[in-house]
Amino acid sequence: MEHKLHPDLQPHSYEHDGSIIVHHPFVVDIAKTEADIDQINTVYETVKQKVEQAEADQDWSAYVTLHSQSHRHTALADIADNLTPDQFWPLLASAWVESEIDYIDFTDWLYLWTDSDRGYAPELVMTAQDYKAWQELPETVTAYRGYDASHTGEGLSWSLNRDIAERFANRCNGEPVVIEREFKRSDIIAYLGFGKEDELIINPELWFEG
Repeated sequence: MEHKLHPDLQPHSYEHDGSIIVHHPFVVDIAKTEADIDQINTVYETVKQKVEQAEADQDWSAYVTLHSQSHRHTALADIADNLTPDQFWPLLASAWVESEIDYIDFTDWLYLWTDSDRGYAPELVMTAQDYKAWQELPETVTAYRGYDASHTGEGLSWSLNRDIAERFANRCNGEPVVIEREFKRSDIIAYLGFGKEDELIINPELWFEG
């Protein structure tokens, strides 16, 4: 292809089967034609300007959501020290729900969820309905986690529903694994009912065994 990706995008791209895969915090796309490259460059430049404006305006919600879904948690980490709890926790919940896979950038996610200096505010993380469900969980909860055996299994996401855990375990190419654990209600950081996944956020220090 004669048309070239923007220089900022080139370190975040690679070729595959004649196409160019771009995975940048501002744009994730595939270029098969020169027109695709031009479009990706235009999108990048537009989003870059909007992110810079959002930062200048201290519009932190826009700053985070302008990043591609798989990069919103890193954008949030970059600005976390500038945010009040009212700003930080809803943005974290939103970025989490959109991320899908918790073992990618696991250390970053763990920091965001558990940094004690930030002061946890569960009522700001969960919807009113989820917050009520979280408060009404029994003292001991059985939870399930599904993952690919090629990974260690570390992560924060569990489900009250074994079928959900099995679905996550089976969506990868490797051998599916589903584990079951019992937790105290006080161990559960949050309950997220989004998508009917009955998701629990649990600090892996409470369960992970090497």
